[in-house]
Amino acid sequence: MSQSPEQTAPAANAPADFVERRVRLMAILGILLTSSVIGGIATALLYKSQTNSLKNQLFFAIELQTAAMEAELARLNNIATQITSRTQIRLQLEHFLRGEISQQMLIDFTVPKLTDAISPDNGILGVTRLSPQLDPLIEVGQPIPVSLWPKWPSNTATTLGIPRDDLVVVSAPIRNRSMQVVGIDLVMFRDDRLRNIMQGFFDHIETNGSLQVATLQDGIAVHFYDIGHDEQPLSQEELKSELIEQLQLGYDEGLHAPDSRARSSLIMAHEKIGTSDWVMMFYADPGVFFSSARTHAAFAVFTVLLLAMLGIALTNRVIRPLVDRVATEARGLQR
Repeated sequence: MSQSPEQTAPAANAPADFVERRVRLMAILGILLTSSVIGGIATALLYKSQTNSLKNQLFFAIELQTAAMEAELARLNNIATQITSRTQIRLQLEHFLRGEISQQMLIDFTVPKLTDAISPDNGILGVTRLSPQLDPLIEVGQPIPVSLWPKWPSNTATTLGIPRDDLVVVSAPIRNRSMQVVGIDLVMFRDDRLRNIMQGFFDHIETNGSLQVATLQDGIAVHFYDIGHDEQPLSQEELKSELIEQLQLGYDEGLHAPDSRARSSLIMAHEKIGTSDWVMMFYADPGVFFSSARTHAAFAVFTVLLLAMLGIALTNRVIRPLVDRVATEARGLQR
């Protein structure tokens, strides 16, 4: 039984339609595949570049602020050393230690001269002069609470106390001409300049986190100048371990997770402040720290997808005449 022309037309057009769909599909898949490869590589490189930039910003900020802290601590140590170097009051201290004058005579002679020495600097709040046995002999300005004293005032070098109540104390040995220690000066300073340096840390980075200074005292980790967190990010043992690595072993691990939490949501970096036993420590949630890098990467992915869709639309429009011609030729071959 013969078929009508209306019945044979769809069958004849089927191969041509298949060719047309295949050409369009191959063009779309080619664009999507190319866009995916190029976009994926570009996004990965952009993300890596952004994360490296954030890390470099962090390391620069830590280096910059530790240098500023080091300079300020050096200034405080220098002031304390200058006070101990005044010859006349040192000689009077030696006379007292030899029993040649009374303590009251020592006080009457020393207090006016120490007052003159500290009056030009309103950051110096008080000076306490100790005997070599650490007995208080003279006080000028505000009394210095024992809780602010360095744990072990050194006979060999200046020593920092733990800052408390916006105050910090520096001890400095008093030496005679034979370089023997004849006493120790405790100098109490306002620590507003140190706190301002800490506050300025986040002006140099584009991400968030928290900051503190920490040190070891009698084997116990002590921290101060905490910024950005309500609770200490590390346990006592974790903080102690990090301080031992930095202060005693000299390890610099860059940006890392604490050893006891290799898979935790906490990353940190730290650096020793000059020749002191203080360490500046930075903490952050990696998701928060790298959020701007992910934002840039997501924007890159969105841009690639948008360009791919635009490319598909334009390609479809450009190849339409060619596809129509191929389809027409295919139909002609089927007749």
